[in-house]
Amino acid sequence: MLRFMTLFLLCLGVLFMAELLQPVDRNVIVPFTSAIAHVCVWIVNLFDPNAVAHGKILASADNTFAISIERGCNGVEAVIILVSAILAFPAPWKHKLVGIVAGMFAIQALNLVRIISLFYLGQWSRLWFEWFHLYLWQALIVLDNVVVPNEVLSNLNPDDIQSIEVLNGASAVALYGSEASNGALIVTTKKGTKGAPQIRIGNTSTWQQVSTYPKLQTEFGGGGNGYGVNPDGSPVFSNIENQSYGPKFDGHIVPLGPPLENGDQLYVPY
Repeated sequence: MLRFMTLFLLCLGVLFMAELLQPVDRNVIVPFTSAIAHVCVWIVNLFDPNAVAHGKILASADNTFAISIERGCNGVEAVIILVSAILAFPAPWKHKLVGIVAGMFAIQALNLVRIISLFYLGQWSRLWFEWFHLYLWQALIVLDNVVVPNEVLSNLNPDDIQSIEVLNGASAVALYGSEASNGALIVTTKKGTKGAPQIRIGNTSTWQQVSTYPKLQTEFGGGGNGYGVNPDGSPVFSNIENQSYGPKFDGHIVPLGPPLENGDQLYVPY
């Protein structure tokens, strides 16, 4: 067991260090990630001709939605862990090679399913895309150095959070193992400090008061000079006018509004 762990950690360190080298990233990782995007397009085009690939970006020709396959999403970290474990395991090299090939195929097959499903979920619903990306194909959540389920984040008061750090790729796997192959979200909460206790109380109050009321009149009714004038020079009453520029109220009976559909007319004292 000691020999296995020693070889496993040694292989893990060597392969992760190699992955971080610029020549390896430029000549191996980036072309491999682009190849994954093109394989996804080839699979999607079997039933949907509207998917295109631009480098590591998988896009839809029907709309503006696109996803970029970044580090931690190309399955390289998971393959490195698998290869390290197989190389450290005491078995014939023939069996090791078969295990490496079969394991890489299985990991990338699952990764293709993940990428294509997220590609279509993102076009259908951004909410479901985020849910599947964070929960089903999830990153590891570490709260105060303790690995916790993702649901804990929804119950955490934002005011209690001191800092949030995002780890991707090799750095996440080196610290937290294969569970962090999709990345790790490091959350640190606020803690008490030594010294005299401090209590802070805050309050915000708002009062509102209407500054101006419109002046209302109760002397004139509906109408105006636009409808003509009476012999005494007063404006003519109109039973369909909203503006109160008509004659003075005097109590005589006037029609209220236009006639009903059956011809009836409502009358009220003016």
